[in-house]
This record gives sequence, C-alpha cells and structure tokens, in this order.
Amino acid sequence: MNLKIYTYALLLLTLVVGFALYAISGDVHLLNKNINNLESKIEKRKHDIAVLRAEFYALSSAERIEILSKKYLPELKAPKSIQIISDVSKIDKKFTPNVEKSKKKEQNKIIKANTKSKAKFNEKQVKKSTPPIITIEDLIKKTLIEDKTSIVLNKN
Repeated sequence: MNLKIYTYALLLLTLVVGFALYAISGDVHLLNKNINNLESKIEKRKHDIAVLRAEFYALSSAERIEILSKKYLPELKAPKSIQIISDVSKIDKKFTPNVEKSKKKEQNKIIKANTKSKAKFNEKQVKKSTPPIITIEDLIKKTLIEDKTSIVLNKN
C-alpha cells in the first residue's frame, strides 16, 4: 500500500511539474516575441533618427540658407565694417534696455500694492478693535443737540 501512495504522489508531482513547465515555456515564448518586437521598433527609430539628422543637416546647410535668403530677402545685404562692433562696451547705453531699472520698478509696484493692502487691513482692524475717540467739543455739541431736541419735543 505504501508503494501505491508513493507512485500516485510521484505521478501527481510529475503532472504538476509538466504543466508548470509548459506554462512557463509559453510565457518565455511570449516574452521573446515581445523582445524581438521591441528590438525591431528600436532599430526603426534609430533609422528614423538617422534620416531626420541627414535632413536637418541638408536643410540647414550654409549654401542652402544663402540661396533662400537671396530668394526671399533680396534687400538684405551683408553688414558693413562700421556696423560691426568688436568691443561691447562701446554700445550706446540709451539703446540697451536697463533690466535692473525695470526690475526695481516692478519690485516698487509690488511693495506699494502690499503696503496699500496692509494699510487697508490695519484700518479695518483699528476700526473693529478700538472705540471711537470722542473729544470734549464733540461731547458738548452732542449734549447741546440733545438739549435742543428735548426742548423742541417738550414744546410740542
């Protein structure tokens, strides 16, 4: 009886291993197919890149650009020697934009806007937190007005 159990267990183990091997070989075959597909796509992309580089160099060649500039920009002429500046410090400052000044102007605008909004906020806070200040003159005027209205009301 012991021999039969070992035989059946070995047969079952053989079937499980065979099925697993078959499943794994199918997966390996599928993965190899995917690898070959990706490698062919990579080769195609490399070929496309090489073609695009060749087109770029052909389109951006100096001779071609010169021909096109003569065709489409006939009024364009080569610069004269007096138009070429060898020393950058000789450039007239009034024609160059002053980046620092424009940055400072922008910063000043932001600071002014911030201070205005802070001032408005502070005014609102002061109005909410502090009671109005009443001077003696205001008190006298108020009492006189109240007295006059009471006199008027008493006459009626």
